[in-house]
Amino acid sequence: KTYPSMAKIHLGEDSKSLAVRIVAHFTRAIDSEVIQIVETTSEEHKEEKLLSIPALVTSEDGRKFVNYSPYSIIEHICKLTHFQKGFVGKSELQQSKILSYFEVIEKQDEKILAKALHNDLKLRTYLAGYNITAADIFAYAHIITYAKGLSKKDLSQHENLFRWIDQIQHSSGIQKFAVDHDLLIISADDLIDPASMEETKEAKPEKNNSKKDKKQQNKGNKQKNNPPAKKQGEVDYKAEPVTLVDFRVGHIVKVWPHPDSDYLYCCSIDIGEAEPRSIATGLQKVVPIEVIQDAMVIVAANLKAR
Repeated sequence: KTYPSMAKIHLGEDSKSLAVRIVAHFTRAIDSEVIQIVETTSEEHKEEKLLSIPALVTSEDGRKFVNYSPYSIIEHICKLTHFQKGFVGKSELQQSKILSYFEVIEKQDEKILAKALHNDLKLRTYLAGYNITAADIFAYAHIITYAKGLSKKDLSQHENLFRWIDQIQHSSGIQKFAVDHDLLIISADDLIDPASMEETKEAKPEKNNSKKDKKQQNKGNKQKNNPPAKKQGEVDYKAEPVTLVDFRVGHIVKVWPHPDSDYLYCCSIDIGEAEPRSIATGLQKVVPIEVIQDAMVIVAANLKAR
């Protein structure tokens, strides 16, 4: 199946081309054959008389038009696949915010960009709204190679950036692309080194023969044998760190009363995986079903099912 006026998008190996390529897969534009992706080398794009890459080439009434703006190219893809409203901005304010990210990201050094994104994401799940937008894809394409080269220590110091990258790379329509193109970054569980934890457990206190230290040691042994009762509200610092919990923003796509309970709702929640999660919530007596339908929620995605 071909289209006489199908747009051709010439892409290279740069970050801007990667962003366009991800959007083409995310919006299913390639599967629906509304655009044609042309992988172009530097020599080939000179032969095509293209000033830069990526480039969108369209024709109308025998005339050829070329657009080199990554934002305009992504916007064109979104229009063809009906992703425009949610992906490039639902309002003029959001569109302006997304466009400002495009302008800033291209000019920034990767190290500076990583720090800026980390700060921007302190109180946000995504850069320019409550859902993934073109700004997230564009930033992800420009930072992922740098992030993959960071050490575990560096990643732990950019936890907001890492959380956001993990959310993007596991989004529906992006995860398979990330795997196929070796873009996946390590999981949160890999940030903790089991060997270092074992060393901490096995570390023994140094011997000290002074009387004062012996008294303190004896006192400590008594406290160890007779631990004080835990006070109400006291935090157990031996518990697993909360950073290991894989929190995801989810969209409740369907909700219905539990057939065997007057207290539970059954919810089908999209958290960016191949299939929605089935999760029950005890809100039937508290929140009307129409309020829960289409709500955005936080899901702890890596807890054991009960």
